Amino acid sequence: MRRWIWLLGLLVVGIAGTVWWGSRNAVRLEPLDAQRFAQMSETEQVEWLIEQVLARSKRTDTITTLLEKLPFIRQSAVRPIAYWEIEAIGTACVEYDLPHWLSRCHRYAETESYREHLRVYRAILQARKGDWRAAEQTVQQIRTDPIKAFARAHLGRLYAEAGQSDAAQQSFDQATALLTRPSEPVYHFYQATALALMARYSSLPDRPEAVAQFIGSLPEDLRRVAFWEISNAYRRRGDAEPIRELIRIAPPSERRAMQEQLVRTLIEQGQVEAGLKELARVGKWEDYQIARIARALHRQGRTQDARTFADALRTRLLQHAAAKGHLPVRISDSIRVSTPYGEVEVVFKSSYNTIFLLTRAYTEWGLPERAERLIAAMTPENSLRQRLNLAYAHYTIGQQAQARQHLERARTEGQGVARRIALKHLTPVGTSIEIGCAAAFCGEPALALEAADAIPLSEQRDILGCMLRAYAIRRNAFWETLMGLP
Repeated sequence: MRRWIWLLGLLVVGIAGTVWWGSRNAVRLEPLDAQRFAQMSETEQVEWLIEQVLARSKRTDTITTLLEKLPFIRQSAVRPIAYWEIEAIGTACVEYDLPHWLSRCHRYAETESYREHLRVYRAILQARKGDWRAAEQTVQQIRTDPIKAFARAHLGRLYAEAGQSDAAQQSFDQATALLTRPSEPVYHFYQATALALMARYSSLPDRPEAVAQFIGSLPEDLRRVAFWEISNAYRRRGDAEPIRELIRIAPPSERRAMQEQLVRTLIEQGQVEAGLKELARVGKWEDYQIARIARALHRQGRTQDARTFADALRTRLLQHAAAKGHLPVRISDSIRVSTPYGEVEVVFKSSYNTIFLLTRAYTEWGLPERAERLIAAMTPENSLRQRLNLAYAHYTIGQQAQARQHLERARTEGQGVARRIALKHLTPVGTSIEIGCAAAFCGEPALALEAADAIPLSEQRDILGCMLRAYAIRRNAFWETLMGLP
């Protein structure tokens, strides 16, 4: 009998010790207090955001897994962190030098591949501190090909920036070899980002003769990304001739995108007439491509040409809105627009994306009332998203007061949208997340925290993650160009 009492006692002590160990290593869940947040230093704010993302996530370490099997332990309602949260946390840790938080995140990662994703940011931190040997060892620990290619491309970029061209080339070559191997669609993010890094920082674009061979060696689902990223790299450097070669080797389905890159490159390099001639020569375009070309024309001082294109798109969109009572996300239509070198046909493929671009354009041009008219023609749900886009457009040109006004208006309109969604027995959480993320990217952390505080605990980390991304982008614009516009 005494023996059983001893065993029972040991079991109780073991369970108590396990619970104590788990609580000792757990992060603290705290309320989203905007006033207290404002009193922190910038680095403290970033660390607090990381802590609160983890506090709203499920732990996956062995002890926690064992504890969850006990009948008297309540199961967690939250999920582990995935690549979106890892990207937000990782970039913030890199910019604010917080390697200890990368270590703590390992306990919250859902899969081994996500833990490998965390190692990429550790390697970046080590390389930025000049500890290249440690960075190489960290990358060697990664076993998943697409994630290792992602890490290799980042390391190649850092070698190149440090002037170590041979090491950079070797790292990019290793990334190339890894990208040519087939993989599952779940790893597309890592492959696409690796391609973006290679297009911008490797010597591959300097060797046009090697580009066709490189793209041909990639799995079919990556070739489209490669064509776009490499042509985009040529556009950024203002090199039109290699884009002509890409157009020649691209399959017909990819050619139009390359032609847009060529037109924009010519315009952005001051060869506006050559760009307009190429535009007329191609003859047929899609609506969102013309919207991008219009913005390029305006930046080169061709105000009238830019507005001719933008207003033609806007007029037809408003005509559809008048006919249907609201502006559909997609319409089937085409128009003809005059250019100095003849008419071009514009086919409407994605009215939502076109309005997104026109909203940005009209705001940049000092004509926000034209954007307002388009937004007013949309359904409440879509107009809310475009209102947030309008807020960010004002923020990017330094009009913080106007950006805040639109955020406040979006929050008011969002309450109506949320009520309509609730009547359909759907959750309005997505609306609050969009508003919170827009506030984060517009430099309004208090508004973002207020939006997060209004939604369930398990969903709050989406907004906190947006805040982390915004901090990293403001610290280093590289992350904005790599991750794309918010």
